Amino acid sequence: MDRSSFLARLIGPTFVAIALGMLINLSIYERMIAEALRPGILLYLSGLLSLLAGLAIINLHNTWHMDWRVIITVLGWLMTIGVVVALIVGRTGRFP
Repeated sequence: MDRSSFLARLIGPTFVAIALGMLINLSIYERMIAEALRPGILLYLSGLLSLLAGLAIINLHNTWHMDWRVIITVLGWLMTIGVVVALIVGRTGRFP
């Protein structure tokens, strides 16, 4: 199995599970998001985990072929850049 298929098999079911959870239990997700937006260590740790995941994707799968595999690379870069900006700016979870 190539890296693209492996990462797609990890990311795809995760997104499907999250989407189904939001469809079935929207009120629970709304409360979790409201709680996560409060400044705290949980938000910081989730940012670090997202940074690690993004860096893992970039290092294992920095593929820029114009087919479905580029979506995985773009997700890795978006995760990495988003978390790095949030950590540098110091606005992890606090929106204007």
